[in-house]
Amino acid sequence: VITQIWLLLLGGLGLGGLLDLW
Repeated sequence: VITQIWLLLLGGLGLGGLLDLW
């Protein structure tokens, strides 16, 4: 479960970073 949460957090931050760059 912890791994899935980390993946979701990292994925969210990654998507947010891409949106900020665009």
